[in-house]
Amino acid sequence: MTEEKLGYIYNLELIEQIHIIRNIIKEIIPKLKNKNINVNIIFSNKSDIIDISKDVRNAEEILRNNIKKYMCIENINVQYNGKIELKKLYDSGYLSTLQLKTKNIIYDTYREDKDIACMALVNIVDYYKFISTEDEQLKEYLFDNNVRDYQENTNRVNEEIFKTLDNEKNIDFWWLNNGVTILVEELELKPGYINLTMPRIVNGLQTSYCIYSDIEKNKIIQKSQLAQYCMTILQKSPSIARNNPKTILYKHTYEDIFNKEINVDIYFKIYLLYNKISQLVDETTKEKDMLKKKYGTSIVSFKLHLLLINTIILLKNKNFTNKELEKLEIEKYDKEIYKNSLDILLEILEKAYDKNKLYYAKTKQIDFDILNYDYKFNEK
Repeated sequence: MTEEKLGYIYNLELIEQIHIIRNIIKEIIPKLKNKNINVNIIFSNKSDIIDISKDVRNAEEILRNNIKKYMCIENINVQYNGKIELKKLYDSGYLSTLQLKTKNIIYDTYREDKDIACMALVNIVDYYKFISTEDEQLKEYLFDNNVRDYQENTNRVNEEIFKTLDNEKNIDFWWLNNGVTILVEELELKPGYINLTMPRIVNGLQTSYCIYSDIEKNKIIQKSQLAQYCMTILQKSPSIARNNPKTILYKHTYEDIFNKEINVDIYFKIYLLYNKISQLVDETTKEKDMLKKKYGTSIVSFKLHLLLINTIILLKNKNFTNKELEKLEIEKYDKEIYKNSLDILLEILEKAYDKNKLYYAKTKQIDFDILNYDYKFNEK
């Protein structure tokens, strides 16, 4: 199936995975002709009883035959999971022994019979690895015994934690924040690390989530999301980026956005600006959401449109080129510019012919209106 046809059937995330599999088949499989390769296919749903329909069995057979034909692999295992099997997989995390690398340990802080406790100093990056899986997903089962859920970064305490993580580079984090309390079934102290059997983080959920979120935001930018942000700016088309992001993966569009002629710094600047806008949008309560009050449509639906408007304001040019994007000064972005962009968006929406503003957000007309708005640039 061609990339264009994939875009009409599947969502963006699945298309990315299809690309990965196709590259594996093309680049890696031919080099492993003499190796034993196993393919595991997992089909999961939330049903109480696994009852595999005839259609699913037929799909399994077709998939097996295609893998044998195109990948020349014979060892194919298909596993079906229902509610019970999924619960067992989830519970398996509870039975694990995890290793936590330590910077310093105060041995035998407490010991009575078989019970033992200790205090340990841990590097933030090592703690991040402890609470994350190999594919950098949060091990949420570690926090199941917490009474409170994560309070997001708009919580005052969490805001202070993020500030410490982002700004206080020369200060020990543990001096400024509460520690983390972990209960375990067994504790094994070793030089440089601790083995924790069935660990439960019972105090320190907010701190843990903030550490995870901060390191994860700074490390990984999803390609599919970045493509949306870049289409918004490089092609000045937030409506297409928002309305039909699948088209971004079409070969001609993808190469227009991601190519060697564009300075790689531009991509990072676009991401940073979107991230700043997104944070301000997410901090807007329902009571202060003017779009929600006026049109019944949340400001969240217009993040990409705001990205284009804010870029125009920062560059003081609605006809900016890729070369000018290299000069985008993200450090000059502030709440005043954001407020200005909101006023402009509200004015554009007010003048729009379409009464359904959510529909309007998906049309090329809004792109045209943003680019043809009479901007009054501050010359300072």
